[in-house]
Amino acid sequence: LIPVANRAIAWDVDVDSHDRVVVAAMEELGLLEPDAQARLRYRSLLPLVPPEARPLGDVLAVHAAGDSVVFRTRSRLLVFRDETMRLLPEEARGSFRVGDEVWVDTASGLRRFDGTGLGPSIALPDTAPAPIEALARLADGRLVAAIAGRGLVVRDGAREAPFGPHGEL
Repeated sequence: LIPVANRAIAWDVDVDSHDRVVVAAMEELGLLEPDAQARLRYRSLLPLVPPEARPLGDVLAVHAAGDSVVFRTRSRLLVFRDETMRLLPEEARGSFRVGDEVWVDTASGLRRFDGTGLGPSIALPDTAPAPIEALARLADGRLVAAIAGRGLVVRDGAREAPFGPHGEL
């Protein structure tokens, strides 16, 4: 057993491009890296969190994306890259790994993390204020979003369609 700082409950883990396990936890974020004897040890990244992102609260998700790691709290996004941590200005309602991509549900729509920040928003019909609960990509490249209380929506380029027995695919 490898303890997390403050005996925090870990909510999510991922593996970054340096083969380290990155950890999202209760009021904590960090990574597992080998010590001098090649044993994995937990290192808290809390000291790197900028003052404007405090108090941190629960870190609910972590997504490795190239050389960056995105941590999501209940409403904020933090990016860890090159041993620095920065707060993104956008408010996040959810975040998802879809293949090698990281997508973030924001008030302005669904946005893809581009390695440093969030790209342009992709509008999905009738999502605000309902959050996106899950996101997946079909083999043909279309995105499928599960929208709380609304159902499933398929995004095909600039066109959206309901998904299910009464919708089209």
